[in-house]
Amino acid sequence: MRDVTILSQQNLGDLKLAAPTTTAALQLPSPYFIAASTREGDERRMLRAWKTLPEPRPLLVIAPRHQKRLPSVLSLLNDWSHSVRSRDAEPKPEDAIFVLDTLGELAGLYPHAQAAFIGGTFDERIGGHSPAEAFACGLPVARGPHTHANPEAWRAGVSFAAEEHLEDALSKVLQQETQAVDNEGIAMRYVAKLPKRTLPAARPARPLLGPLRPAWRFIGRRTKGWREAPQRINIPVISVGSLVAGGAGKTPTVAWLANQLDGAWVVSRGYGRPGRGRDTRTQAALGDELEMLRRRGFGVVSAPDRIEGAREAQKQGARLILLDDGFQHRRLHRDLDIVCIDARWPDGRGQIPVGWRREPWKGLKRADWLWVNHAHPEYRGLSLPNLPTVYARHRPTGWLHRGQHLPLQTVSGRRVAATGIARPEGFLSTLLRLGITITDWIVVADHAPLPPLPPGTLVTEKDAARMPEDADVLALQIDLEVEGAHPLLTAIRNLVSP
Repeated sequence: MRDVTILSQQNLGDLKLAAPTTTAALQLPSPYFIAASTREGDERRMLRAWKTLPEPRPLLVIAPRHQKRLPSVLSLLNDWSHSVRSRDAEPKPEDAIFVLDTLGELAGLYPHAQAAFIGGTFDERIGGHSPAEAFACGLPVARGPHTHANPEAWRAGVSFAAEEHLEDALSKVLQQETQAVDNEGIAMRYVAKLPKRTLPAARPARPLLGPLRPAWRFIGRRTKGWREAPQRINIPVISVGSLVAGGAGKTPTVAWLANQLDGAWVVSRGYGRPGRGRDTRTQAALGDELEMLRRRGFGVVSAPDRIEGAREAQKQGARLILLDDGFQHRRLHRDLDIVCIDARWPDGRGQIPVGWRREPWKGLKRADWLWVNHAHPEYRGLSLPNLPTVYARHRPTGWLHRGQHLPLQTVSGRRVAATGIARPEGFLSTLLRLGITITDWIVVADHAPLPPLPPGTLVTEKDAARMPEDADVLALQIDLEVEGAHPLLTAIRNLVSP
């Protein structure tokens, strides 16, 4: 909750003013007047004023704020012909009053109403309910004297106040014409008041392990070849790495680049690949990320020794090496270093073992380009070095089932989901945004094998790569929407010999 921004409606205004207007399935005969969100005493005042109106009166729609008050509302209508939505479905031709006692339909009736009354405005303790939905449809509104609960919303439209009796205010609003409202302008005005989107606070994940950070850095430098002179091969090597251990979006970035660059092969150590040994592999037992890329049709090499892997890719005809996750491994000379940053967790919540960041932010001084994944437009406030930057957003494009691509709308309803990736919450959020109801959520560690799954389980493409290609699972395919990559692609192509 420390990362939640509290927005006060009294300071910000009523965001219902910016919401799209809706249309109800219920069609009422015009003209009609809405008494909305009525509270104790509102209906009695409304009926007293309603009797003073000349015939023919519009249909009066009474929408009590709380359904439990329905019996007391109906007891006031003995002298009026009336219908009730839950009982009669729609008003009868002879009805003077229609009681809307359902939930979710009131907003859809405003667009075709003549005017409205907003309840709670005669009770100082309540301070009046919001008129935003009525004002958004251009309706004039009658009210009582108390509007302090929604002051900004009440300033957005035309209203007529009554101190005790509604007769005059009711007569005035029925003589007004509805006024077109610039909903887009309202939206922009209120969105402008929202605080600028900021990155999640980079609080340490395991702060008690802070004293162990120097030891981690020392071991890392000793084991990853930082003191060795990097070896060269005679084709360009482009490193795609990150400051953090997993979850920065390196592999989707590599896949996007490989799709844009002719003759590119992907070389990685093949983390989590089955079987022991330091042999170089190009077809099987590659590790899940490389297998996922192989199934997409890219040339790949799995090699714990990246120098040997790059040489093997060259033998296979590669004109360019994309080194997946090589920023901290410096034995192989690279012609260009791209560093990926996940805008949602840029700092990795601390350096290993406190969080999952491998090295400090100053490591970006070695980078040539930055690649910001999950880059909402307002994430551009990242405090980054003065480096050329590419921004990418991840977009679900479909489902893979036994090698077949299926449209996104293929999957809906209630589903089981499973994942073994570094940031499973991102996958879950995507499924929920797609409108899928998750009935069971199976999570294992990054790269770990998943247990036996029910047919039709939803998984990531990376998880599916650890299963047979004919496994009965649905893998969500993610593609990138990329901005600002043309200079990067040009720089890489210029490195490749004609």
